[in-house]
Amino acid sequence: MKNKRKLFVIVAALSVTIVAAAFVIPNTMNNYLCKKCSTLIKSQSQPSALGCPQGGSHQWSRLGEVGRKYYHCHKCNILVESASQPSALGCPSGSSHQWHYLGQLGDKNYQCRKCGTYVHTESQPSSLGCGAGGSHQWHKL
Repeated sequence: MKNKRKLFVIVAALSVTIVAAAFVIPNTMNNYLCKKCSTLIKSQSQPSALGCPQGGSHQWSRLGEVGRKYYHCHKCNILVESASQPSALGCPSGSSHQWHYLGQLGDKNYQCRKCGTYVHTESQPSSLGCGAGGSHQWHKL
């Protein structure tokens, strides 16, 4: 009886594996940032390196999965919609990004009077880490 149960478990596991392999699981959308020209792209795969406007090839960094949270690097002033805190690698302003969480995507429009960053959030965004120095000064639009 034990051998029949083991055989059943093995067959069931193989069946699940075969069925899962038959479905193509779509790639998730990721944020990619070129370290040279600061172009930000949402894509399922790494973008082509050809044709960087700064000359030569793009130098892409994968920041992470696209999501519903706004993160802002106060060094390079890049705004990213991400599922979690983006990778610190590849800041166009040198060394590592310094990310600040601004808030969840929503239906209220805000713009910082100092750095010009524009977001659609559920509530007033965090004032930390303005790219123009100090704190963001949010104006509701």
